[in-house]
Amino acid sequence: MACDDGDFDEPVFDFESTLKSCNAYVLYRTNSENTEALILSIDDSVFPDTEGVKEVNLTRDMVRYRIFDEAVGTDYFCADVPPLSPQVIKEWASISGSGYVEITTSFEYNEQHELSAYIYDMTFKNLLLESGDKQLVFDTYEFGSFKVSVSKLQ
Repeated sequence: MACDDGDFDEPVFDFESTLKSCNAYVLYRTNSENTEALILSIDDSVFPDTEGVKEVNLTRDMVRYRIFDEAVGTDYFCADVPPLSPQVIKEWASISGSGYVEITTSFEYNEQHELSAYIYDMTFKNLLLESGDKQLVFDTYEFGSFKVSVSKLQ
């Protein structure tokens, strides 16, 4: 049995399948209306250049889930200082030690059989997000794939 206190926005976590990026590794997914976003801020040094699986521990605020009062554009995520509008009306953030992101690295080759890109498949494990005294917990959450061309790394 559950009750509604009238002041709780139930997170939906129904995001577009495309993982978008900004700058040096702000990765995010939005819902179809662009009023909700799941954001991962990660240092580019954690991305391996070898095939395999790597686990990166989540730190405070590394993952954020935001609900906005109106649709956001890519300029919101790519700006050094976020614009004043739209406003964040609810935010959930990861806490240190609450889980990790599993990064599976594979390679993409061009027609000459030369390495052309790294493909990173990312999955959150034991993700814990907090907002005030409320928590969201995900045992496993498929965040998405992110591709980086070799030419961008050189």
